[in-house]
Parts: sequence; structure tokens; C-alpha cells
Amino acid sequence: MKITQNNQFTTINLDSKMELFQLLKRSQFIGYGKTSYCFKLPNGLLLKIYRQTNKRNELFNQFDMKEHILNLSTLNNDTFIAPKGIILYQKGVLGYLMDYKRAHTVEKISLDTKVESLVTHIEKLIEDTYLISSKNFLLGDVHNRNILFNGYYYVIDLDFGLFESSKKDLRAWNSTKILKTILETIFKVKDDQLLIIDNIELFNLYNATIYRDYKKIYEFFEAYKNLLNTNHLNIRKLQRSFTFHKERNTYYKYDYD
Repeated sequence: MKITQNNQFTTINLDSKMELFQLLKRSQFIGYGKTSYCFKLPNGLLLKIYRQTNKRNELFNQFDMKEHILNLSTLNNDTFIAPKGIILYQKGVLGYLMDYKRAHTVEKISLDTKVESLVTHIEKLIEDTYLISSKNFLLGDVHNRNILFNGYYYVIDLDFGLFESSKKDLRAWNSTKILKTILETIFKVKDDQLLIIDNIELFNLYNATIYRDYKKIYEFFEAYKNLLNTNHLNIRKLQRSFTFHKERNTYYKYDYD
């Protein structure tokens, strides 16, 4: 095993795949997704190991993965958790290292979470989204399992994003993807559904938040509290408020991978 470091980026070249087990000693299994297994290492980093799936093959066919991971590492900031190191075997990419964040996915966010908590650090989320956008990065595969929340927001698994200079407004594109994911999760909107808020003022604020001005989110939640006549609105109350309904999204395409 050979370990080199350049500009705070670590490259680990394995002499055999068995050496991967040395890296995993005393590690904690975190979970897995369509492309990889994740382990928390004793040094506090998270090791993401690619596994053989159709989604992984799609990713590896799209990019030169070594170059791609190196490019992704330049995006690292307080919100976007990019690779900090790469694991190689015979010049092939086995996985990469990144910071571990003690936070739940937005999918698993507590129903007791107050709406004030959701917006406390929204400015930081958008600020850092603008930073990656300024590097011509277009987010891909954004869903409620790769956005984390513990008061602050973190975005992980940037693998399917790409560096794209032709999009006119990447800031709007990326922030819309993230805000739409967060708000649709709060309202339990499934991928094949559309949210319809019955109060037209609230529905307009909802759409304005996602598509035009993220700062409208403060006005949106204040208006919701006024509608429900409460000073303490949490996700559970919001979901049980009978103030919205869902319709089938006829444009949704199913992914059976």
C-alpha cells in the first residue's frame, strides 16, 4: 500500500484488494446506496467503496473516475462534502474518502423539527451552493438521502454532478434542485407526485421560494403559521394540517435500476 498526499488530497494505491480490509479495521458500517457502501473510519473520515451495480457502471461509463474525483475535490466547502482522497487498485478506482457529518438525511428528519430550525442556516446553504455554481458545477442525482440536516445542511454524493459551462444560470439551477428536494420532503411528496397547496397565497410563496427567490422561504413559513394560528409550527403539524393535496406527476419517469 502506497499513500501520497498532494494539496491536502490523499491518494492510496493498494497492492492487493485484501489491503482494503486493513483500511476497514475498526470501521463502522454506515449504509449503502445504488453505487456504494459507506464506512466510518477510526480517524473520523468516511470511506465510500463502489459496488458492482448498474448505477455504478453508468457512473463509470460517463466519467474518467480518477479525474472526476479529483475535480470533485475542488468543490469542498462547509456544505458540500467532496472527496478528500481516492482509493486505487491497478489504476482503477475502488472508492474515495470524505469528511463524515453527524447528521440525519432529510428523508429521516424528525417530525418534531420546527420550521424555524429549517431556515436558520438556509443562507449558508445557498451561499455554498453559489460557490460550487461559480465553479461551473451542475448538481446531479439530488434526493432526500444525499442532503443531510442537523441544524446545518450538508450535501453529499456529488458523483453524478458534472462541470458544465453552457448552463446560463447554474446558481438558480442548483439552488432550485436543493430547495425543491427539501420542501417536497417536508410535505412528503413522492417522486411521482406534485404538491398543490390549497391556499393560493401560500402556493405562490412556495413556488416563488423554489424557482425565484430563496428568501421567500421565511415569508412562506410565517404565512403558514398565521394560517394555522400557531407560533410553534413543526413538520408534524404541517403534514397534518389538511392545507394541501398531491396530484400525480404525469411527467415522472420511473427508474427501475
